[in-house]
This record gives sequence, structure tokens and C-alpha cells, in this order.
Amino acid sequence: MELKDPGHPANAVARRFKQGLTDFFAAEARAAGVADPDTLAAQLTVVFDGASDCAVVRAEPLAGLGVRTATALLDAAGVP
Repeated sequence: MELKDPGHPANAVARRFKQGLTDFFAAEARAAGVADPDTLAAQLTVVFDGASDCAVVRAEPLAGLGVRTATALLDAAGVP
């Protein structure tokens, strides 16, 4: 987020990490039988990123907001 140059080597590391996280979410969603695991994985990654960034920028706890948001996504996707 801090590096504005998409060609910077650190961005490649960050992209690999984010892709690994999204791949993990997608695999778990597939195992749970979600109809569209790739979309759910992308949504969960956005929640993870947003919650992480928000917690750092605000320097305060999110009081469960990320968990409630992820739970809503999982419920909407039909994850038991």
C-alpha cells in the first residue's frame, strides 16, 4: 500500500502473499462446497486487507468488525 511503484520488488512479494491468501480462501471455500469459491475468496481477501489497513491506520482495535463482515460473507455464500 505504501509503495506507489508497481514495479518495485516489494510489490511482487506483497502480490504473492495476497495471492496465496486468496488461494487459501478459495480452497477452503471449495472444500465447504461454496458455489462461487473464487468470488468469496476475493471478497474475504478484501475484508482481510481492509481490516488490516484500518487497524494499522487507526491504531485501535476494530471491535470485531472484520469478523462480523467475514461472517456475513460466509453466511451469504451458504457456508455452514
